[in-house]
Amino acid sequence: MYVGITHEIAPVAERAYFALSLEQKEDLTRKLKHVLSIRSLIILTTCNRTEIYFESDKATPDEVRDVLLSFVKNLHDVELDKTYFHLIDHSVGTINHLLQVANGLRSTVIGDKQIITQIKEAYQQALQKQNQGSLLERAFQAVFRSHKRVYAESLYKQGSTSTAYSSLKMAEDFFGKQELKNLAILVVGAGQISEDVLRYLPKFQFGSVFISNRTSEKAESLAKKYRVNVYSWEHVENGDFIDFDVVITAVSNRKHLVDQVEETTKKRLWIDLAMPSKVNAKVENRSNKVYNIDEVTRHINSVSDAQLKAIPTVEAILKEELLRFTDWLEKDNIRTFLRAYKHQVRQHLLEAASRKQIGAQDTDDTENFIEILANKLVRECAKILNSGFREELISDQIGTDNFILNSEKNAYACSQFGDPRKPYSEAYEKNLTELLMDVSARYRMLRLKMIE
Repeated sequence: MYVGITHEIAPVAERAYFALSLEQKEDLTRKLKHVLSIRSLIILTTCNRTEIYFESDKATPDEVRDVLLSFVKNLHDVELDKTYFHLIDHSVGTINHLLQVANGLRSTVIGDKQIITQIKEAYQQALQKQNQGSLLERAFQAVFRSHKRVYAESLYKQGSTSTAYSSLKMAEDFFGKQELKNLAILVVGAGQISEDVLRYLPKFQFGSVFISNRTSEKAESLAKKYRVNVYSWEHVENGDFIDFDVVITAVSNRKHLVDQVEETTKKRLWIDLAMPSKVNAKVENRSNKVYNIDEVTRHINSVSDAQLKAIPTVEAILKEELLRFTDWLEKDNIRTFLRAYKHQVRQHLLEAASRKQIGAQDTDDTENFIEILANKLVRECAKILNSGFREELISDQIGTDNFILNSEKNAYACSQFGDPRKPYSEAYEKNLTELLMDVSARYRMLRLKMIE
């Protein structure tokens, strides 16, 4: 199931409260498991979305949303609007959404290249804490498989543009291409988005490039890799940006890192790719122009012809992966039912044997032939569930999270006695008892032959 707040519904100011650090995500995970007894979950946070994918027999998306709202309210002491959330209460709808997100169909930038990396990080975090269940494990494997197929079978990703590239293009448009060689740019942060900015920089001829990060080792590592300069984090903390014409921030967990700056006669461009915002909107004045993440993505208004033509192919690939997952989910639910059904059959047979005093000469023999009979009935049941009767009996239950099978109806339907579409009757118990007597007699004869 799924709970999410994204750019599709919520403004950046509201989403900012849900930008959780790794430690906060771990705290939220523990709270959800404790309060709602959720078996497994994966939390995805990016600049455009905070989403929770989870497995539970009891907890509902509404309950998960309310726990998330309470958690964030305690962090920031604010009142939050629950109408900004999107909820999905079944597995098929959840994985369909996840497939679209992972392949950039629900991104502000169509074909967004960064989202799959962020999804992989969220998945790895869940693996490290053993928070993934069988459904989520299978769902994310479908996601990674679909992403490889999209790359291999379409031109969809060839035209995609990232926010990192777009931010540099905005700087070029703001100052003019010819002016870039005279400008100094500072990248604040050393995460994936900051590295993407550095990776695209050779396409833009800036005069000088600097990177700054709270952990100096990370800044130095990226500076060496991309042949740029390191700028002291202390200067950033002190608000010393006098030497820079463009500042791109992508640092995490430091709301309003840049709260005020000096006003100068020259123009300065601030591009804030972080969530929550690191550059206070009040910084903007006659000489300082500020763009936040939503404004950056709105600036991207072109999708290549190759991308547009590839979208139907991408959708077809995702549909195939969704059907593959649905088929696995249906079979997994059948296996779950068969295990429960076998237990029911054993109980029926034990009760019948006890009432009629039928069976072998000792408890072990009784258990053995009841096991034989239970296995036989389960095989018959499996045949029916995989035949035309399956659609009539449980088509409204298989493949959903509300896989609740009426034990009496299905025990009767899956036995070999009578028409499985008729209601449960006394004939059911009578036939079970007769079959039990028959198996018991055969089992005793087999034992006598073995002894002889």
